Amino acid sequence: MKNLLILFMLSLGFLTARSQEFNVTVSVTSPMVEGTEKKIFETLQQDLFDFVNNRQWTNYAYKPEERIESRENESCSAPAGVQSLIQHPLV
Repeated sequence: MKNLLILFMLSLGFLTARSQEFNVTVSVTSPMVEGTEKKIFETLQQDLFDFVNNRQWTNYAYKPEERIESRENESCSAPAGVQSLIQHPLV
């Protein structure tokens, strides 16, 4: 999950060179992850939303209607080994 967050932040980093402010709708889903509290993914979704939309990416002042609108959908899944342990515990 940490790699997913780093990849997301790096992908936005490349856009900052010639961009303005963002108005991004962020969606994080985790249909393949079992045995994990869903609150973790809700927190990740809110943190990504806050990071992208509340950060000032440029030195210019943009009006809300001038922001670039976008949707970002992230889907989290457990690595194969972890998913196998969840389905077939060693106990």
